Parts: sequence; structure tokens; C-alpha cells
Amino acid sequence: GMDRMRGGFVDELHDVEHSAEESSDSLLPLLLMNIDEASSTPLYSNVGKIRDLFLNKWMGSNAKGGVMFKSTFFSSIEVSSDPRMMCDVALNIRAIQPVLLGWQYNRLEDNGFEERVKEWMSNWIESASAADCGKPRYVIPSALRYPSSSPGGPITSGWQNPGCKYVCLELERFGKVCEHHRDAFTWPSAIKPMSEVMALVAFKSKWCGGLRSLLDAVIMNEDIKEKNEDWDGKSEMGSKGSSEWVQSINLRQVMDGIVKWKFLTDGGTDFDDAIQTDDRYTNFLLKRNYDYGDGNFDQIKESLEKLGKGFSYNKEALTSEVRFTDRTFKFFKYARKMGFDKDQYPATSKSAELIYNVVTGDIKAPSYASVQAVGWVCE
Repeated sequence: GMDRMRGGFVDELHDVEHSAEESSDSLLPLLLMNIDEASSTPLYSNVGKIRDLFLNKWMGSNAKGGVMFKSTFFSSIEVSSDPRMMCDVALNIRAIQPVLLGWQYNRLEDNGFEERVKEWMSNWIESASAADCGKPRYVIPSALRYPSSSPGGPITSGWQNPGCKYVCLELERFGKVCEHHRDAFTWPSAIKPMSEVMALVAFKSKWCGGLRSLLDAVIMNEDIKEKNEDWDGKSEMGSKGSSEWVQSINLRQVMDGIVKWKFLTDGGTDFDDAIQTDDRYTNFLLKRNYDYGDGNFDQIKESLEKLGKGFSYNKEALTSEVRFTDRTFKFFKYARKMGFDKDQYPATSKSAELIYNVVTGDIKAPSYASVQAVGWVCE
């Protein structure tokens, strides 16, 4: 049963990548469909439980006077004290995903959430601005040690590979075996959604300092272009893992946050010269050219026609028989990789996002900082 979710979050210790799935993946679509529902309803009661866990259980003070998550393994009951997992990671934003949406739309009693989430973002922004543990300045790390708040993990081969996650299995012949999971929080894991959260917190709380890491990435990019006249501003430079490589792709990691900021603030001219995106729908909206003869719109129309064809097959598997939606939408990607008929399965993993965008007016995924213009009543 779902007794393990009675506290609003799983009551068993797991890494945040998986423990947040049962609450965030379930609550987020419900919130998006019922965004105007009164804050006193059971839906927002569940979200309030997660807010209270964030405020009262998961966070701790660090050596620099800031606040951060104490671990990557936590539940509604406890936070792991295993030193190998004592990190705050960018992916921890997954745990409070429903809270951020409820807060954004004023559907949740604050109870100190705004001030705490600003303190948390401040800690990440300060860490990003400093050169530390081999990390270049102006780069948001994917993990911070707790309680030192320095980039990387407790057992690490460098700030880009922090560890912070161990998978343990009980094997009949060998007993309990724990393996270091190397990829879960490796940089730039979750930096893109983290940048969206920074933009949201800056907008919602009228806090200009929340944009600091986004601005720093833009300035860094301009500095590199000045020193490398032949660089196009977005291609990878240097060998993977080098400081040169990190700096060359840094702006790309925060671009989603920049785009969300422009739409949260109804555009304006902020960041105009810094925008880099190949997404047709995003470019169409950013140009504010609603002439349907525009080439960008023709490309979107072509994508939607292919998309409709992809969704015309196996309808039950995509609708009434759905169990795990993320795996359902990845089906298109895997089908094409396996050599299935490309005319029959022309859609991609981004298909669901584009459909959502064109029927709501939102930009990119609604996971963080949703800016949907239209809501739909679902029966």
C-alpha cells in the first residue's frame, strides 16, 4: 500500500533521485491540472508536508553560515548519517518540486519557505562564484560537501565526480555489497533545472541576487569569446573534464534558467544577446514573431505533424495502459534506436514536452517555474 507515503514523502531511505519520484512525479501533474484548487484541499495538504520536511528535517547549517541539505539519502522519517552520502546536490531540488510550484502560484502557506529557499539558493550561488577544489569561478557545482559546503563529495576524485551515492545490495554469497554510483551527481547533473529554480526564486521573491550565477555565466562566456576570436560561443573547447571544457559549456547549463526568467518577466530585453537555443518552439516565442508565414513556425508545424503520427500508433500504451509515463515517452527514442520503422515512430523523447507547450503556452518542461498561459479542465 501507500502507507509509506503517509508523511508526504517515502518513509524509507533512498537516494533523492529515486525517493523523490513517488511524490514529485505524482503531485506535479496533479498540481498543474488543479492549479486553482484551494490551498486547504488534501492535494495541497500533501505538498505542505513536504514543505515542512524541507524546513524542519532535511536541512542543516554549514560551516560557512549558510543552510543546505545534509545528505542525498533522506526520507519523511530520517536523514542518513552515512558520511559517504553527506552532500547537498543540485538534484535535491527534485524533493521540493511540488512545493516550488505551489509557492509560485500562491497556493501554499509560506511558513518560512520563501526565506529558507532563498538561503539555500544563496549557498549555491556563493559556492558557484568562488574558485574552490579545482572548480573554476562562476560555475555552479553539482554537489557540495556537508557541512563544509565545498564543491565535491566526501569520497571524491574531484569536484566533477563527487560520488555522494552508494547502492547497497544483499547478496547471498557475499552479504551486503555497496558500490559507488559514479554518474548520478557528476557535473553538470541537474544544473539546468537548478538554474530554473534560481530564476524562479529571484522572480518570486523580487531578489536580484538570485540571478547572480546566470549573469556570471554570461560574463564568463563573453570573456572567453574575447580571448578566442574564432570561438562561436557555444562549441566545446579543451578535453572533457578540463577547466577549459567546463567554462566553454557553462552558459549552456544555465540557459534554461535564462529562458524561464525572460518568460516569468514577460520578456523585456534581459539576456537577449546571451540566448543560445536550437529549440524551434523556444526560438519562435522568443522572437515574438507570430506571423504564421515565419519559417520557425513552419518547422514547428512539421514537428507537430510528425508527432501526431507517432502518437497515432499504440494508443492504449500511451494512454489507458500507462503506468510509468517517463518510460512511455522514452519508448519513441528506444524504438528508433532498435531500428523500428522511422515513419511509424517519428517522434522523440521531447514529444510530450512539445505537445504540452503548444496547448498551454508554457516554455520548456513544466517541472520548475511553469509559465503556462492556458489551463485545461480535465475530467
